[in-house]
Amino acid sequence: MNPDVRHLIEKFEEMLTLNGRKRVFEDGQKLSTDFINQKSDPEAFTKEFLIEPVFRKFNLSKLTEKHFRGIKQDLRKVDYVLKNHKGESFLAEAKPLNSDLFDKSSDGAVNQIKGLFRLAEVQRDYEFGIATDGLKWIFIDKNSKVVFQYDLRDELDKIREILVG
Repeated sequence: MNPDVRHLIEKFEEMLTLNGRKRVFEDGQKLSTDFINQKSDPEAFTKEFLIEPVFRKFNLSKLTEKHFRGIKQDLRKVDYVLKNHKGESFLAEAKPLNSDLFDKSSDGAVNQIKGLFRLAEVQRDYEFGIATDGLKWIFIDKNSKVVFQYDLRDELDKIREILVG
């Protein structure tokens, strides 16, 4: 494991209760408020302490909570619009650590990204989308096809290659 990733995960673990560390990192349970020392929203906690440090490490600029209008004028949003130093823009949907990113509901991270790529504006303006829980990174192309699935612990360089270009 990359030393930066190890440090990031160790810091994350330190902010969890003893029971939370076991449940999340040994049992693979989805992060919940009860597992966090300073009771916090699990998605916001994952964003701040796992996902956004990766964005900073790769010098990505970010806009949070971008809203789009759907075909029926329904509001759709994504957690991040990111841009790398080459000017490539992409979307990212974040969920709490150990979430089922392939959840079949409309709230599932992969489904949210796929749904956005049905919009002409999104297809035109964004290169790809990411569904992540901080450790799992799933890359989805403009055709709503899952093209890569990486784990931050083992494949930081592959994730960097895609995000940075």
